[in-house]
Amino acid sequence: MLEKAVKLAPDYGLFRFKLAEIKLTNGVKDPKLAAEFKNALELTGSDPDGNMANRAGNLLKKAGYAKQAAYFFGKAKQK
Repeated sequence: MLEKAVKLAPDYGLFRFKLAEIKLTNGVKDPKLAAEFKNALELTGSDPDGNMANRAGNLLKKAGYAKQAAYFFGKAKQK
């Protein structure tokens, strides 16, 4: 259902973020998910405390994408 929500509202970043999060926590191995997180953060336009960026970084790191995770940890520190 969340995939359908993303298709119906492609500019709503929280749907995109949650879909990427669910995929990673369910073991989907796809380096393109980092791009989905980046797109989601850009679409939301707001992550004042860096929690979303930090969450994305932690999920990517746990999935084995340390390089991509570093980008999001850097974004979280900027906040």
